[in-house]
Amino acid sequence: MEKNTAQHGFDSTDIHNATWEELTVGMSYSKSRTAYGTELHAWKNEKLAIYTTNNPITGECNGRQGARMPPRIGFAGYIGIEGDAVEVAEAVQYIRETAIYIKDESIGIRAFC
Repeated sequence: MEKNTAQHGFDSTDIHNATWEELTVGMSYSKSRTAYGTELHAWKNEKLAIYTTNNPITGECNGRQGARMPPRIGFAGYIGIEGDAVEVAEAVQYIRETAIYIKDESIGIRAFC
């Protein structure tokens, strides 16, 4: 990892869709795939990238059980964050303060997503 960059991960996370929109304002949205073929939702700007297995805005579910899950607005599922260390720290703090539920965290690595 480059100097002054960081990573963080959150296990199953519930967060209001309006809160997610506020977190990702000004970021571009796209879809990507993991090395294992799992489709991810990605929000990116020049300093930060946030990946989720589920889209908390639309409710679209992916991941291992995504095909069997009905849409669930407000559920981000697994979250992976990487980029500038300050930006990552701010996003992590925002999610910790606003999430309804966080099952677990991985500090320093995108372990879940």
